[in-house]
Amino acid sequence: MKKNLIFLFLLVIPMSIFGQNQKALDDKNGFRDAIFERPFDSFKDLINVEKDFYTSTSEDLKLGNFQMDQVAYSFYKGQLYIIVIKTKGYTNSRGILKILQTAYGKGYQDNEYIESYSWFGKRVAMAYDENSATNDATIFMWSVKLSDLKKLDEEKAAKEAARKL
Repeated sequence: MKKNLIFLFLLVIPMSIFGQNQKALDDKNGFRDAIFERPFDSFKDLINVEKDFYTSTSEDLKLGNFQMDQVAYSFYKGQLYIIVIKTKGYTNSRGILKILQTAYGKGYQDNEYIESYSWFGKRVAMAYDENSATNDATIFMWSVKLSDLKKLDEEKAAKEAARKL
């Protein structure tokens, strides 16, 4: 009974208690003009930089007073699925983290000694992970809907392959 009450309590706690502005994250639904689930061919100036990742040759790498090293986009089934932002150095990484926290709340931090934060919306999820030696950071944003769809597709493909064993 006690476990059920704790579980029920955790289900109804608003995300703001965990330092998140879930509504703002979901309302933005992307980064700048890059909106999740938008078709690949609606993006201009994309070049392939890594398997399944593209950058825009016209990308503005400034965010406020801080410099981003790279903004990359990945697509699933022809729709924007993941946005990855990379920063270099303490000043840029922490400056952009402050911008994210101003926009979306403090985020969930599993360990207070590690600069790693997560935000979870119904439509969008985001993670900030900073390298403790270099202070370089990587920010991942992704569409929850496309993430769930990809997972289902992968499970279906695995079941199909298992039938062929």
